[in-house]
Amino acid sequence: MRLSDEIFENELIWLQSINCSIIKNNTHIIVENKSNTTTDFNFCVLKGIPVINLQRCIRISSEIDNILILEETLYKNNYILEKSFDLNFIYKKINKKSISKSEFILEEVSFEKWKNEYEDDRLKLGQLHYYKIKYYNDVIGRFSTVSNKRVLGIYDFELKENFQNKNLGSRFLNEFLNLDLVKDYVFIQTWSDNLKAIKCYLKAGFNIYEKLYRFNKFKK
Repeated sequence: MRLSDEIFENELIWLQSINCSIIKNNTHIIVENKSNTTTDFNFCVLKGIPVINLQRCIRISSEIDNILILEETLYKNNYILEKSFDLNFIYKKINKKSISKSEFILEEVSFEKWKNEYEDDRLKLGQLHYYKIKYYNDVIGRFSTVSNKRVLGIYDFELKENFQNKNLGSRFLNEFLNLDLVKDYVFIQTWSDNLKAIKCYLKAGFNIYEKLYRFNKFKK
């Protein structure tokens, strides 16, 4: 399986945990979320070049084969490209760095505690783990992970407002990437307009792996 496909399968697990329905068949995969109607959580991924007239957002990866042919086909079928796009970042684990003294404490929390504190409608899935980030004695942030095959996905990454813009995010991620629980690849996602997150992830050691473009059907 290609790395981009593994990343997408990882993302689908997280999407299920936030109440997205996933519909798969031989030609496409549909993601739907009735409580959040944005194209972030409502899109279709095609498995082939022919465009299926589903009257919904179609998301394509920069890593797919024949991307130019697919884009041309979408334009011919009255689809319009969204200005913003998602960025998938990858860290490839090579050699573990030695960290003399950690500034951070990683505290795993139960699903029930996470749900009560942050999200009432989160679904419990075995592949997800939930964490709080402590900087010395202060809880400064949180995130969750999804693990599948070679990829560990980081989701819900957030620092409290009073701890932002202090390089704590990139410093924590840099330490996290050297933990034993990290797999061959670590994946994290943001959108093209989130310049702070992009800077943070690059500084932590991630590289941009792929871009995810969204096309919407033009309604005459």
